[in-house]
Amino acid sequence: VRADVLAQLTVPQILIDAGLSGDCVLEFTVAPDGTLLSASLLTKSGLSAVNLAALAALRAARLPAFLPGMPAGPHRFTLPVHVAGNS
Repeated sequence: VRADVLAQLTVPQILIDAGLSGDCVLEFTVAPDGTLLSASLLTKSGLSAVNLAALAALRAARLPAFLPGMPAGPHRFTLPVHVAGNS
């Protein structure tokens, strides 16, 4: 899931121009078929551009269906995300 989300992450130009980076933690619920049911920020960065980029990446990601043995119903996940404009 991490790789799927990070593959969709686009660093906002404002962060690149300012050489800034930040961290946030996403909280989201996924259905067994991989459908994203809800998404929010569990921990926000002090930079709104970081928060928005992380949420956009999650919403754009194609999440995989659950593997056998995983929950039969929706499951909540958390994912720390680092957005760097200074790399």
